[in-house]
Formats: sequence, C-alpha cells, structure tokens
Amino acid sequence: MIIPRKTIVPLALFLCPLFANAEYQNPTETPFYKRATGQDTEYEQKEAERQKDEAMGTYNQAFEMLTSKLETTEAIDVDQIAKEWSTNAARSQLKYDKPHVYRGVLEKVTVMGQDVVMVMKSKNGNGVNVNPFFIQGVLSVVGGKRQFVDAVGAIEYAAQFDAGQEFTMLCDRAYPKQLNGCLMFAE
Repeated sequence: MIIPRKTIVPLALFLCPLFANAEYQNPTETPFYKRATGQDTEYEQKEAERQKDEAMGTYNQAFEMLTSKLETTEAIDVDQIAKEWSTNAARSQLKYDKPHVYRGVLEKVTVMGQDVVMVMKSKNGNGVNVNPFFIQGVLSVVGGKRQFVDAVGAIEYAAQFDAGQEFTMLCDRAYPKQLNGCLMFAE
C-alpha cells in the first residue's frame, strides 16, 4: 500500500511537536512495569488497604442489616431448610434463592484446597455445609457496640473456632444441605 506524500507530511508535522517535547522514560521504570513484575510494593500495600477498607464497609453494612433483621424476624435454623425442601422443593427454591439470616452450631471445619467448609450440626445426623464468603470480618466491642475491626481470609477466620460455637449467618442462597456465600457472625 502506498501512502500519498500529501498525507504523510501533515501527519508528521502534527506528531513531531508531540514527540519532540516527550521525555524518554526507560520502560522498566514505568509504574505499569513495576506493578506487573511485583516491584511496586507501595502500590500493593495501597491496594490491599483499599480492599480491606472496602470489605470493612461492606461488613459493617451487612452487620447493620443482620441486626435489624434479627430484631424484626427470627433467624432460620439450619435443620428447617432440609425439611422444607423435602416437602415442597419449588416453594423452597423461591424462598431460599435470596439472602436470609440463619443460625447453627458448628460441628467441624474442613478445608479443600483454598476453600473452607464449616459443617453445622443437624438433628438428623447429616451436617449442613456452610461455604463462607472468602473474606470474613472480625468483630470487637468499640464504644459499647459491636463493630468490625479487621478483615481476614476464610481459613484464618475458621481457625479461631471450635466445635459447639454458635453462629448467626447471612447467606446469599440455601440448598437442602448447603448454604452459600455466608457472612459468619460468632455468638
């Protein structure tokens, strides 16, 4: 393909001033290169702090929602879910396909790779598997009221508790033997 000279000259006249004033920068010194190669620890620290602050805000909102729901309605016992699914699966699917507050007692904690499953006791002998959200909040009493003070990974969170611990959970979705996307709150 041949580009006519009358097209190249105006284009060169337009671009030359832009590049004439441009300062040459070594590609290995650009912020993008440093982030891509892991050399920019300041960026990583800022990003980790931003994610933590975002998670803390989300957890505080969820905790306020949870406490307001507990005042107006009772939490659903994990044993009740399987019974309702066995009697009318269609109604249960519509009911449990949205966030609800649940209550259960920890039986055991299992880890599969990077995923944590917290098994809650069930009266029929089969535990209910709870898949916690991958980041959990740590509660503390600040100024006389419970508030989130830190965010940790699900494995670090689950490691803090023993069998018999009671939990209140805000979960996205429930199935007969499984709760998904849960924010866990130890009683």
